[in-house]
Amino acid sequence: MLSTASFILKFDRFLHPATVTRQSVCITSDLTRDVRTLDDCQRIPGAARLELEPTYNPVEREAIYRRRADSPRLSPGQKYRIAVLAPSSDEDLGGFRAFDQAPLERTVQIDVSVLDQDPPGVRDELLPGADLYCRRDPACLGQCDDDACRQACALWGFGVQPYLQACAAGGGCHANPEFAGAGLSLASSDLIRLTAIGKVAHQTQTGEHAADPDLSPRRFGRAMPIIDPQNPGNSYLLYKMLIGPNALEPTLSTAEGSDLAGERERLHASVVVGMPMPPQSTPSFWLHDPGDPEAAPGSVVPRIDGGDIDLITAWILHGAPTRDCALPPYD
Repeated sequence: MLSTASFILKFDRFLHPATVTRQSVCITSDLTRDVRTLDDCQRIPGAARLELEPTYNPVEREAIYRRRADSPRLSPGQKYRIAVLAPSSDEDLGGFRAFDQAPLERTVQIDVSVLDQDPPGVRDELLPGADLYCRRDPACLGQCDDDACRQACALWGFGVQPYLQACAAGGGCHANPEFAGAGLSLASSDLIRLTAIGKVAHQTQTGEHAADPDLSPRRFGRAMPIIDPQNPGNSYLLYKMLIGPNALEPTLSTAEGSDLAGERERLHASVVVGMPMPPQSTPSFWLHDPGDPEAAPGSVVPRIDGGDIDLITAWILHGAPTRDCALPPYD
């Protein structure tokens, strides 16, 4: 592996995001250690342990452990052992659990080696930082000399803004703020901020203080924000998309696809209420070039697939910033 690499752990279940923490893994350069629990890890001297920043991508069911921008790269030629920890008891705060509290079956240890020398041009694997909300076509921008030209370089279907606002297009159920479904209006950047970011999804309002966002709930799904900035795993919008037909992964084998379908059904039954987003048969949720608003729905291919939901996930992880895409900067 490269000295700039992150540690990406892929799971076959949706995780409880509150368990994607530093306490759920142990990464050490001391390969003599047999690490099975958090206590085992804490006995290792700090100089032999890596402290990385965890994030959770619910779309890919990945826990990602990255270096901070101000921390050193991995040591060239060094071997590391990563222990993916299972909870040692019901009360254990460390270890991975699925969204329904089912614990990881057992601790898994994986040994990896860093290359003696990175190839030229290697970049650090850090958190996303680009303008994912208003994305522009870089090839088009390179040919522009003024802002009028740059403004026209929109990558329709490649930024977060058109995906969210497509749910409000053509009288969609998340359009008019007075009649928007579940109080959610995606018709403009201002309304996205007012009705989605940091706002509790109506379907998750249970218990005391149900209208107050729970940013680290003990029970997954309680008082979950529609969009929780910097926390995709606690953002109800993504789970509404994940139960829909457009979130299927065509590259999976038959067995893997069947397992994922079963997991999505469990998620839908226990957490996500109502129809998926977008419902594939509803033309107002299908994304199309705004220059051709009269396109026949049957000729338009839904554009929200796994890769595009990943884009929305990265935008949320970046803090879910919104702005007027008609104004600069155009980059």
